Amino acid sequence: MSRPLPLAQIGVDRALAYRDPLAIWPGAGALRASIERVGVLCPVVVCGAGGSPVLVAGFRRVEALAALGRAEVPARVSERPLEELFVEAVEGHAGQGANLREVARALQIGRRLGLSLEEAAARLLPPLGLEPHPDLAGRYLELLRLPGRLLGFLVDKGFSLRRCLPFCRLEPDEAEVVAAMATHLRGGRQLEEATTQLTELAAREEVALAALARNLGLTDGDPEALARLEARRMPETTRRRRELDALCRELAGQRLDVRYDRRFTSEDVELVLRFGSLEELSSRLGEVAPGTVARERLARILLRALGV
Repeated sequence: MSRPLPLAQIGVDRALAYRDPLAIWPGAGALRASIERVGVLCPVVVCGAGGSPVLVAGFRRVEALAALGRAEVPARVSERPLEELFVEAVEGHAGQGANLREVARALQIGRRLGLSLEEAAARLLPPLGLEPHPDLAGRYLELLRLPGRLLGFLVDKGFSLRRCLPFCRLEPDEAEVVAAMATHLRGGRQLEEATTQLTELAAREEVALAALARNLGLTDGDPEALARLEARRMPETTRRRRELDALCRELAGQRLDVRYDRRFTSEDVELVLRFGSLEELSSRLGEVAPGTVARERLARILLRALGV
């Protein structure tokens, strides 16, 4: 049974909120509009054990009401233990979806309320759509060691738990550096590749990852930072790539495209001809032959191969 309860009488402890707050929740606007139109239809849950009401479920509703200047909220006050009410609140959200951060927070709160890792896994993971394995619960809890802005980036980019785990293996100062990198890089895949390359290079050169990242300009948004990382990690590949790129530019005006595997897993270099007919090709190559030595050699090879 619910009853109106003044917001001022409810203890709101954000450490008990496992779901994302209104500020970063995509449904915030819809919730506010609904409350303005019809009020709060689903009562919040408050633990009254001990005589001091503590909010257990409905943090976003209370936050929205406060922002709208409302003084009361329909609430169900229970004298049951706090950990039971929290598990019940998670179960009540079954099927609504939870991101990585929310799953990790739910487990963290369960542990704080006295549940063992096995109990937290068994009681909290199934309502969140996951298998009740303690090892899985432990991996989710590892996410909370990441800097908040890095975890937020991974959640926003839709990373799976598996893709997040390499970041969890970073030392705290390294994770902070990667968090700074994340604010400047375009996407999740780019951050993964840059972090892997940076880790490999730091190990090879026996230098601190954090210092190396700063030295290369990866933490301050330098647009040339990734190119410097690649050049330092693979100097010979970078040199060959620059030579082929220069050839691409040189031949671009002659309707010749140079295509190659930029990772050099294949040594093949392809020349793609962009001409409407064999006669046009022959005529055009004849015109460019008096140019550079490279073009003369290329023209002779192509004409001989085509039998012209």
